[in-house]
Amino acid sequence: FPVTIEVNIVRSLATLPGVSQVGEASSGLNVRGGGVDQNLIQFAGAPIYNPSHMFGLFTAFNPDMVNDVTLYKAVVPARFGGRSSAILDILPKAGSVDKWGGEVMLSNFSGKVSLNGPLIREKVSILGGFRISYINWLLQSLSNPTLNTSNANFYDGNLIINAPISDKNEFTYSYYTSYDDFAFASDTTISWQNQAHSLIWKSKLSNKLSLEANGF
Repeated sequence: FPVTIEVNIVRSLATLPGVSQVGEASSGLNVRGGGVDQNLIQFAGAPIYNPSHMFGLFTAFNPDMVNDVTLYKAVVPARFGGRSSAILDILPKAGSVDKWGGEVMLSNFSGKVSLNGPLIREKVSILGGFRISYINWLLQSLSNPTLNTSNANFYDGNLIINAPISDKNEFTYSYYTSYDDFAFASDTTISWQNQAHSLIWKSKLSNKLSLEANGF
């Protein structure tokens, strides 16, 4: 049967000069010799502290929700608060303001669904996405008693409301959540969760001056 591979946003950056992976069963990047704790990863302006599922095997960011990815690894703009190594700035997509649409996809380890359309036609759009794994079902089908009593589960979800209220002003609200639950037999159990809200206001004050305000 066909194998579906999702884009791993964080790991794909390791192909760039000066960027390397931390290692197996771990998440994050080493950029020009800097440590993982010296990087800032943010989605829609909000910091994300664990950017992966299953100890780095899967990305914590649904590719269907991502519009643009920028990695600052040399000169870091002052607006990011003086981080000493690198900034990974991920911007979300916006939904359609004129028609409804959606997607459903099943891969070998997870399934995802997305829906987008106008809340107020031609003025306000909404985009929602949810992804969940079914690795537990695969583990329970194994004959090994240690593995079929283990647990490996994750999910993530996005909600993005975009309001281009005029040619010069645009508001974007973003909500992001993710959860991981891992247990090997009965002696190793770990879980973690991300939750982030952000509100971004972009305003074009003149042909040479613009304003961007971000709260999270």
